[in-house]
Amino acid sequence: MRQPLVEIGMAVAYGYLWIMLGPSVKLIFYLIYSTVFAIILITDIERRLIPNAVTFPAIAIALIGSLVIPEITWWSALIGGAIGFAFFLLAYVVGTTVFGPLALGQGDITLAFLVGIITGFPLVIEALVITIFVGAGISAILLITRVRGLRDPIPYGPFLVVGAAITLMWGYPIAEWFLH
Repeated sequence: MRQPLVEIGMAVAYGYLWIMLGPSVKLIFYLIYSTVFAIILITDIERRLIPNAVTFPAIAIALIGSLVIPEITWWSALIGGAIGFAFFLLAYVVGTTVFGPLALGQGDITLAFLVGIITGFPLVIEALVITIFVGAGISAILLITRVRGLRDPIPYGPFLVVGAAITLMWGYPIAEWFLH
């Protein structure tokens, strides 16, 4: 079922982006980001792996995007990337110390860096908060339904992808709603 689900999901995502953004430079970058997110989502769920061969080129593309997408500046992208990287590096160290070497992977740190560059500062904070809430909620459901146990691994990359996607599409309206 993976192939038809991915094809339908990507068609819906691309169509939605076209409707929301119209023909623009931003559309081109968001289409690339959505493709990268789909690859990461699938590989992390299936193999518990976030390949550097995907994230490193995406980081370079995102840095270029910060120079041409009007809503983000290069310095905002770098600060966002640094925040995402630092937060997940800390989570990696704490998780590895408390739960062992399978708590978080190094690919999650790289992905958080990418998400920070794509969303920029201050939206990276929103993306990380959404990631944490989505991750906690789905993990709780998996534990309650006994699909997963306390020591079973749950890939974290998909939660980062969801947090980033929500923030990219509705970040400022969510922030305004929350602050008012």
